[in-house]
Order: sequence, then structure tokens, then C-alpha cells
Amino acid sequence: MVNAFCILFADNYRNDDLQGLVRNRTLASLAVASRYRMVDFMLSSLVKAEVSNIAVVTNHHYKSLMDHLSWGKDWDLNRKNSGLKFITPMSNHQSNRVAQNKIEALGDAARYADTLLEEYCILADGNIVGNIDFKEMVNYHKSTNADITLAYTYRKPQQRESQIIFLMTKNRVYDSLYHYDGYDQVCPTQVKIYIMSKEMFKELVKKRYDIWMARYSIRFHY
Repeated sequence: MVNAFCILFADNYRNDDLQGLVRNRTLASLAVASRYRMVDFMLSSLVKAEVSNIAVVTNHHYKSLMDHLSWGKDWDLNRKNSGLKFITPMSNHQSNRVAQNKIEALGDAARYADTLLEEYCILADGNIVGNIDFKEMVNYHKSTNADITLAYTYRKPQQRESQIIFLMTKNRVYDSLYHYDGYDQVCPTQVKIYIMSKEMFKELVKKRYDIWMARYSIRFHY
């Protein structure tokens, strides 16, 4: 069993409706092969690693996602004290507006994390299609004693694709670059899966919270 909880982002916060495909639904609930939804792949990988506390952070148009997931019965996540939870906009009574980006959305998730006993936190997008071995990732994170462990893949970003590219040596990231319009060679790019300690997660969210609160007078409760 993996001693970690997971926070999944149902939205990408890019205001891109993918030519109408996600105009009335979240990106995580986009259909795959008619029968499945994108979020199914991440949930299956998490359940396989025995991650029993999973929160889905939503922003807008999330009715189809909630209808599909319900209380997580299909993944054996319909439990009283753990399982699948939804963190909807302004679910924290101290917040005063709908989150405009992932950092703001994590402010609403901070109180959820406070109620959990797990030692590690997994942050991931809900629209990743693949078979992710989270048990191996968490064990690798522990063995390297890293602050943050991230998943990446080698590929060539396409034109008109914005992507974060990592500069690495001996499996350690020492810098990153943001390319807005593709890249001209194969390089390590992010998969948007991150693992860190629960305390690191709370510290990073609070730091960003302080910046956003000063800029926009946002109110979260920690």
C-alpha cells in the first residue's frame, strides 16, 4: 500500500475548449473509445497502487464528471472515511472566487490535505491516458530523498504546443524552459505528475497563497 493521497485536476485552466469537445464538460470527462473517460486511466493506476484517498479538483462544467464517477463505486472508492472526494469551486468557505489557475485551486484543497494521515502527496492531471506505476514512483521518491519527484517523457513537442522542457543530469532536474511553440528536437517534457511530502505540498501552496492574496486579496483558510 502506498502511503500517499492524490489530488487530480479535472481541468487544465487554459480556457481552451478543444474545438468544442470540452465546451460543456471538464477535460477529465472527455470520452475515450466511447465507453471510457480520460480520468478512468489515472484512477485505475492509483487504485492499482492502493492509493485510497483521491480528491478530484473541479472548476466548471463538472456535472458529466460527477455523473460518471459518482462516489467511485466502480473503483471500490465509495468508503466512509476515505475514497473518492470532489473539491468544487469555493468549497473552502474562506475563498471568495472561482479558482483561475491550479495554484488557486490547491488553496481549496489545502483543508482536505489537513484531514489525511498519509505522508506523501501526488499531484496529477486527470486527462493523462496511460498506465502509471505510482507504487514505483513513490518508492523511487523515498529512495532518492528528493524534494519533488516528477514524471517525464522524451518526445518532440509539436508546433503551437506550449510545454515545459527539463534540463537534466543523472535523472535530476537542474533547470526548466517554457516553450510556447514547440521545440526542434526530442527532449524530456513533463507528464504533469508530481510527488512530494505532505509538508512540502502545504508549504508550497501557502507560499503561493501569500503571493496571490497580496495581489488579488484572495482569502483561504489554512
